[in-house]
Amino acid sequence: MQDSNSENPTPYSYWVVKNRFLAGEYPGDQNPGNPIRSFFSKFYALLATINRPNKGWHSVQVRCAELINSGVNSFVDLTEEGELPEYSSFITEMALQEGVTINYTRMPIRDRKVPTISYLKTILDYIDNEIDNNKNVYVHCFRGLGRTGTIVGTYLARHGKTGEEALAEIFNLRQGVLNSWWPSPQTEEQRKMVFNWKE
Repeated sequence: MQDSNSENPTPYSYWVVKNRFLAGEYPGDQNPGNPIRSFFSKFYALLATINRPNKGWHSVQVRCAELINSGVNSFVDLTEEGELPEYSSFITEMALQEGVTINYTRMPIRDRKVPTISYLKTILDYIDNEIDNNKNVYVHCFRGLGRTGTIVGTYLARHGKTGEEALAEIFNLRQGVLNSWWPSPQTEEQRKMVFNWKE
């Protein structure tokens, strides 16, 4: 399986704004107690390892190292507290060894749901502020599909695209991402939020 999107730091990430705003999957441990999630996490890791065999097993260490090496220094975690094992202390320690300072913030959204308009604007303001302050941002949820796609789509709409164009752009940006067959955003409610986004 050849990597058709090797410019992206990991097989499950994509640049929204080249070298400034990256979106994708959860970089920490993806094997919670749920056996179905655990199975699919291992399957996704296997696909990623086959896709980029020179990187070794698609582990937490590999994912985090690839993100830091790509210049990411601000992590926006859309998962809820307790949804998945924490990774913030791990990535901060890894960054310190590389001589890099990392910003980490959790801005939780319930899985397969949408935030309020005011809260979504707070998230977009935070991303814009980080980029304005020369931070390279990585936004993620669990698989990088629903919550992440909602944030990416509304970000694109905030920055000049119509909602319809933003949804098409997400589709284009995700070509080559290993789970690109899944829709992003995931739910009709999430897609409607992007489609109708205006500021």
